[in-house]
Amino acid sequence: MHLPSGMALFIATAIWLVAFLIEMSFFAMRWNRRYCTTGWELYERQVDGAGPLENLSLQELVRRSSTRRTQMRFHRLGPNLIVFRRTPTIGAFRSAAMMRGVIRWDPDRQSVVVVGLLNWFILVANIVAVPLMIRDILWFGPLLVLAFLYGIWTEEWYFKRVIAALREQMSDLPARPDHQAQLAQP
Repeated sequence: MHLPSGMALFIATAIWLVAFLIEMSFFAMRWNRRYCTTGWELYERQVDGAGPLENLSLQELVRRSSTRRTQMRFHRLGPNLIVFRRTPTIGAFRSAAMMRGVIRWDPDRQSVVVVGLLNWFILVANIVAVPLMIRDILWFGPLLVLAFLYGIWTEEWYFKRVIAALREQMSDLPARPDHQAQLAQP
């Protein structure tokens, strides 16, 4: 059975919208631990010189990393594990967050690591787009790749803001004596 292209696009959009709503309402908004900490890793940066996260203020991270147009949300899942996401602006696809983040203390590296994980609805959107691409591969394929790359580039800007806020706040915190001793050991 071959669907008219308008109907196929409508069905693909409906599937993507359902996946987006399920992800946002059941997993992201409830800070589900498994959802927030696992996924396809697209971004990882090490924050050198930062100590463990237990004294970090989430309100201060929000204040330092949010912009006038975009609010960042942070949630502590453990003493050295913080997850975050960017709240989407309703009605504007370009502002739907493609990634969610994890800030964790890595005892092996003795540093904080910021990881960006792909939101699942983006994966669903790409899977749904494949049948549409088969028919119009010459224009739709490159367009999808460019949109994905632009989205990742945009998200990286937000992650850099979070890293800068993390560095600022860590420099303001008094160093723990045991952490200084660990850093001084060869």
